[in-house]
Amino acid sequence: MKSVVSSQTVNWTGENPYIWLYDESETEIITAASFFRVLYSRYGKGHVLFLRCDVQGDGFAAPEDLCVCLTDNRDLAHWLKEDIVSLYTGFRDRPEYATMLIIQAEHFQASGDPKEAWTESIRGGGLEIVLRWENPQEPFYAEIPPSRWPFVLVTVLIPARSAAVTISGMRVAGRVKAMDFHGRESTSCCLAFSETWLEAKGT
Repeated sequence: MKSVVSSQTVNWTGENPYIWLYDESETEIITAASFFRVLYSRYGKGHVLFLRCDVQGDGFAAPEDLCVCLTDNRDLAHWLKEDIVSLYTGFRDRPEYATMLIIQAEHFQASGDPKEAWTESIRGGGLEIVLRWENPQEPFYAEIPPSRWPFVLVTVLIPARSAAVTISGMRVAGRVKAMDFHGRESTSCCLAFSETWLEAKGT
């Protein structure tokens, strides 16, 4: 096997687990959560949670429902919001995303064993948000070439068969959906560890 050392610029590296919870018909994402634990980027390290949540699953309407960002690094959050997450499923083309609040958070904690269950807890701005992944499938490595953005993505994904989002103790609506990930059996809720985004060559 030939060793590979790439000359591509490292955009960021860390973790980016996500939860997409669908309605009963499995056609509409009603809760989207994308969590970043960034160890290195041009804007430093930090934690960022992007959350768009139709709490009851009856149609997004503020102020009952949330579209917020919690972070301990605002520069990192602004960059991710404009350049990356705006293209993510669950946030793309949502009118409320443009006016998403960026809230300073003081608590980020991971716990659990990814072989069994994993929890990310975030607290800030009067909100306590818990993301939980359970009943994991086998992990797999993925290397994805550029598609909608000028990045090469490499990561290790652990799909969860069940997942939950709670806001200040209340569990929000939505269900996990079985999905295909570039030919691999997966789900709509995955732990994404050892994730690195490289600038695509020629960009």
